[in-house]
Amino acid sequence: CFSELSAKTKEEIAFSIAQYLPMFAEKIPRTRKLWMKEHSRMKFFDAISLVFTFVYFEEMNRATR
Repeated sequence: CFSELSAKTKEEIAFSIAQYLPMFAEKIPRTRKLWMKEHSRMKFFDAISLVFTFVYFEEMNRATR
């Protein structure tokens, strides 16, 4: 569902979420370097992206009925 927003990576998805929900913009972790481990706050954005994906596909499913 995030491909429509041209978001492919977890970081791009987090930025997309922050654009839709500005209250989370300050929670986006800094850009990760290859040798750095993922910031613990990315799990928060993973959970939100799961909710967005579920709602997106539910709406798509209702539209095709």
